[in-house]
Amino acid sequence: MNSLAVNLIIERLQACIPETYSIEGYIKSGGQGHVFRGTFKEQPAAIKAFNPSYGTERIQREIDFLSGANHPNLVRVFNAETIDVPDIDLPVPIVAYEFLHGGDLTSHLQPDSPIIPEEQLLQLGNEMGSAIEYLWSHRKVHRDIKPGNILISQDERFVLVDFGFTKHLDLSTITLPGQAPGTLGYKSPEQGRGRSSLTIKSDIFSLGITIYEVATKVHPFSRNQELIGRMVPNPLNSIRQNLSEPLSTLVSDMLRTVPAQRVRDISAQFEYLIGG
Repeated sequence: MNSLAVNLIIERLQACIPETYSIEGYIKSGGQGHVFRGTFKEQPAAIKAFNPSYGTERIQREIDFLSGANHPNLVRVFNAETIDVPDIDLPVPIVAYEFLHGGDLTSHLQPDSPIIPEEQLLQLGNEMGSAIEYLWSHRKVHRDIKPGNILISQDERFVLVDFGFTKHLDLSTITLPGQAPGTLGYKSPEQGRGRSSLTIKSDIFSLGITIYEVATKVHPFSRNQELIGRMVPNPLNSIRQNLSEPLSTLVSDMLRTVPAQRVRDISAQFEYLIGG
């Protein structure tokens, strides 16, 4: 998005948002809406202005869950409300999230970016594993685990964001039959086929792709959803040879095509490697 369009959106929002908010800069845009750097009640915040057409129920489910969640690796919500914006027929939902200073993991995929050491990869697996286990304990599957949805906090926590595609097993579905929400190249085989009865094993597969890509800067399936479930990727340490065999084996186990064959208790598996 060009700077003129960004400045116009910021000006329109600043004219409408409550005094408890401020917008100071642009972060990114996507199908759900726009994210800005700013403050809520003078504390740093990421301000997300949702696209009203994204779906009120989907937005509200994200807000309701995160507002009640208590996990250090899930993004915190400070406040949520709706505002009226001129020339937009529907109220615009805005949400203030904690501001995560380290950006997301896509910055580590660039050819000239520093290599992430193995101990930090183990931390990533342990903390994200714990996050998706927390979701599963609340009968939820994230369905969009990828580098762009994992941010780094000022105290160097990995934090999972963007719950717009989350599957709530105890609530009615809001996805049309035949659709398979998520990001192409990061969906598990069963998610890519549009299976409705997903489990934590689907998020484990997507986390395996993410760790593999962040570790090597090579996507195990060339970001091609058609290859997922049809090929076995090369072992992690065949791409980056200084990585340990136990880590390489664990990631391979996360990427097994059949969900029942994938590793269980994922955070504990990474914690064991950390301790070892």
